[in-house]
Amino acid sequence: MKIKAYAKINITLDIPKIREDGYHELCSVFQTVSLHDELEIQISESDKNEIELTCDASNVPCDERNLCWKAAASFTEKYGIKNKKISIELKKNIPSGAGLGGGSSDCAETLKALNKLLEVNASNEELEKIGVKLGADVPFFIKGGTQLAEGIGEKLTELKLPYPETSLVILKPEAELPTVNIYKIFDNLPKESLPEASTEKFLAEISKGDINSFKLITNMLEPAAKTLCPEIEEVEKLLLEKGAVSSMMTGSGSAVFGIFTNVNKAAEALEAAKHNKKIIFGTMCRFI
Repeated sequence: MKIKAYAKINITLDIPKIREDGYHELCSVFQTVSLHDELEIQISESDKNEIELTCDASNVPCDERNLCWKAAASFTEKYGIKNKKISIELKKNIPSGAGLGGGSSDCAETLKALNKLLEVNASNEELEKIGVKLGADVPFFIKGGTQLAEGIGEKLTELKLPYPETSLVILKPEAELPTVNIYKIFDNLPKESLPEASTEKFLAEISKGDINSFKLITNMLEPAAKTLCPEIEEVEKLLLEKGAVSSMMTGSGSAVFGIFTNVNKAAEALEAAKHNKKIIFGTMCRFI
């Protein structure tokens, strides 16, 4: 079975509070985009359960550290699958350390594929319960689309937003930003240095289908990420100068997206990025 694992962006990212257990509560609009990894998963008979994972990216582990591997192991254990060899071939197009959720998406699509191939017929809710134990973003990718994420990301509400027609440009500086490091820096920043929460305002305005709604969006983790990767600000400036309605970092970084109403301007921005040595990845895509 050949499948696509789509990336996501955080259109907004608010952090209302830090819980007593140390987890950060979120309020964020998650959105899948057409940038995707590619997976091919096959099942064959075996004397025992086996998982074979290959990947075209040298920096991606192909053992029990990989989320696809963990998904296969968790799924077979949960549903008592015996004597199966699960072969997974992964082609990476989504950059790592970018805030685009590539690993979580690969994990979710592995769960969904195994559910079909092994004819388990588990519900999306059951798959989400497996996924949340593997990664906070995994449950979102079971359904994808547009969802409001709250709590620590496990409380999901599907949204139907009247987006205007847009093109999306995603650019990534060289730095890979570990999420845990960004949150540690965030915890020590003065509150007055953080952007204002924007999710509520954005949802109210985008419901009218107004492209200017994107000018309201903020990501509270940006100041923390920029301390480790100042190039983020440079990338945002490039996109705005090339005509983006709005430009913002996604997740904990370091990828930045720009929202364009003109596809030609989006293409020009992507071309300009190719001449910037600090940008190692760039693509045009769309909301899906």
